[in-house]
Amino acid sequence: MTLLDGTKEKLDEWDRLGYNIILTTGRRESARKETEKQLAEAGIFYDQLVMGIGGGHRYLINDRKPYSADDYAHAISVDRNQGVKDVEI
Repeated sequence: MTLLDGTKEKLDEWDRLGYNIILTTGRRESARKETEKQLAEAGIFYDQLVMGIGGGHRYLINDRKPYSADDYAHAISVDRNQGVKDVEI
């Protein structure tokens, strides 16, 4: 697995900050073991891996806690192969 420039460093930073890292991929569920192996070999840590989401539009829907008006779920779109090194949260 070839990582885009700065990807591992950015994911490590988010992990240190305690962010919940959810990776998504269009790969089929049947490719989970191989995908998990590739991520582990690349030293990528994450909280969840969502497989088989396919192409098309994707929507993140999350409820708010009853005691807070804060949004706890966020989605960030980046151009393909741009990577996440310049993403600031």
